[in-house]
Amino acid sequence: MKKIFLFILVPVILFLAFFVFKSRPIEESEKNQVPQEIPVIRNNPELTVEKPEKVETEKKDFEIPLSAKNSAPFTSQAPHAKWDDLHDEACEEASIIMAYYYLENKEKISIKEAESEIQAMVDFQMSYFGSHKDLTAEEMVDLTEQFYEKKLSVKNFESKQEALTYMKENLAQENIFIIPAAGRKLENPYFKTPGPLYHALVIKGFDETTKEFITNDPGTRRGESFRYSYDVIWDSIHDFPGKKDDILEGNKTVILVEK
Repeated sequence: MKKIFLFILVPVILFLAFFVFKSRPIEESEKNQVPQEIPVIRNNPELTVEKPEKVETEKKDFEIPLSAKNSAPFTSQAPHAKWDDLHDEACEEASIIMAYYYLENKEKISIKEAESEIQAMVDFQMSYFGSHKDLTAEEMVDLTEQFYEKKLSVKNFESKQEALTYMKENLAQENIFIIPAAGRKLENPYFKTPGPLYHALVIKGFDETTKEFITNDPGTRRGESFRYSYDVIWDSIHDFPGKKDDILEGNKTVILVEK
């Protein structure tokens, strides 16, 4: 009888012991225990993973080609070859018209169009400036913005090399220039002697092999693609200082016409 009782009692005790063990609360120390077979990865502040450095590509200087010639259309400042007082002073207007037509991707300016635009621009100046007068570079920029709603920009230079580099870089990138100039410094053989004291013209290209700028000079009907040496252009560049007789005192200023 005792054997039977022990035989029944032992399994019951084992069952109760197992049930008590499973239902007891788990201690915090036991919660944090990790089975040995599972690898534990911890952050080690002494071990840092180096990220690959970003390799910044160096910006290469723009490589100026040996030549560039933009297709700015040409007009004389006297489209009908009528060199009266109005047209004698219309070099700024003619230069602005050529710049505008270039920005509009127009290849030609007819004589009729050129004359009409010059007259309209002179009339506009009479009300806007109060007169038809010689214009500074800043005034030419202002006139272009008011009349054509096109924005140009002015750049001044201290050295010839700075000017040549800047102008050639821009010409090679399809931009052109209007320059205010001491007209007689240009020594253009087609000007009426002795030439204008103050003048404005368009520079549309350059040729490094001959050291020349390619221009549209409105001061002569032969001015389309007329070439001046780098030295002549540099010497002639002078902004209008207020009086024609003081033209050589004007700043070394150009007007950028950016495509």
